[in-house]
Amino acid sequence: MQASGSRPVSEAGRAPPVYDVDLYADDVQGNLYPHLAAMRSFAPIVYIPRYDVYYAVAYEAVKAALTNWRDFGSEGGIGLIDSRTVPGARRAGPIVGVDPPDHTPHRRLFVKMLSPAVAKRMRASFDAVAERMVGELIGRGRFDVVDELIRPFVVTVLADAVGIPEEGRHHLLILGEMTLASVGPHNERFDAANRAVIEAGSLQWLAEVSRRDALGPVGFGADVYAAVDRGEIDEETAAALVTVFLFGGVDTTVTTLANGMRNFLDHPDQYALLAANPMRAGEAFDEMLRFNVPVQQMYRTVTRPTELAGIALPQGARIGLGIAGANRDPTHFADPDVFDISRRSAGHFGFGTGIHACVGQMVARMEAEALLSAFARRIAGFALVDEPERWISGGLASWTALPIEVHAK
Repeated sequence: MQASGSRPVSEAGRAPPVYDVDLYADDVQGNLYPHLAAMRSFAPIVYIPRYDVYYAVAYEAVKAALTNWRDFGSEGGIGLIDSRTVPGARRAGPIVGVDPPDHTPHRRLFVKMLSPAVAKRMRASFDAVAERMVGELIGRGRFDVVDELIRPFVVTVLADAVGIPEEGRHHLLILGEMTLASVGPHNERFDAANRAVIEAGSLQWLAEVSRRDALGPVGFGADVYAAVDRGEIDEETAAALVTVFLFGGVDTTVTTLANGMRNFLDHPDQYALLAANPMRAGEAFDEMLRFNVPVQQMYRTVTRPTELAGIALPQGARIGLGIAGANRDPTHFADPDVFDISRRSAGHFGFGTGIHACVGQMVARMEAEALLSAFARRIAGFALVDEPERWISGGLASWTALPIEVHAK
């Protein structure tokens, strides 16, 4: 069954307009949204010759491709470069870089593991850690909200939820940087991220802590290996699923929250809304995802000659699905360039959609809601006290440092 907006190519399909830009240049990544708006003014899909990719920027075109795995396959991973064309490249894993039928049982098991009982256990832990960390920092008055709160919080609660040892958890941040760099071109930034992983021994650490005997008796990791004992999966798949959970749960949540805090600094009226009602933390997180999505585009491979939004796409072509562009499409979101936590952000693609929608989004939501609500309950307002530090990687822009002064309630 074809997804709406996608059909076999016909004579009616036209060539897309060319948009000649280095999509991954620092000045473009740091100010991408004007480019996305310009692309969208030409057509729902453009062609970027520098990287030989098609690029969808309109909401309906992105949605149609995300929900049509038959024509837009994920077997080559979600990055700019098809991993199948790179000798020795690490595959994306048993969920992200796999299509049905192999994808289906792994995703089903993953969802089963994140049961309401497991979610309740995780949320209680997340809330407790958030309250403790925010409380410890308030007394100082000034701190770096990224380096001293967001990063340690996300690493701590995710690692605790999986059940990995406390020693070596800093490797999750090193691996996260490599993951994000790998979404873009294989350039100096990509090489530096990979060197950091090699020099730190982070992949070896990950392999060790993903084994059954390294994990705690309670947690997501133990639950996965219980499925081995039931004969549902083998040990190798269990280790891969633990790895997927760790890989996917740190970097994107950290960057979303860092961008969100910067949004609040730029729009203190919006933080005032959250501080007045910390129960709006979920709404705030959704708007953060819509307004500054952590992964600005995900790629697919066209599996057969296809027409999408009136544009002819040849088999084998690589197409970028501009999540950031879709999330700012004025045909779907009113005043899309306005950061407004009171808007209905439903339908954003911050977690993707379709069969490859983020399988751990419930965990990310609980992490964000725990931290944002704890912050809003204790802090009336905050402001920058020093220069922030920008961070740009393969397909996203965020912040590595946001030094702030807080005013307690």
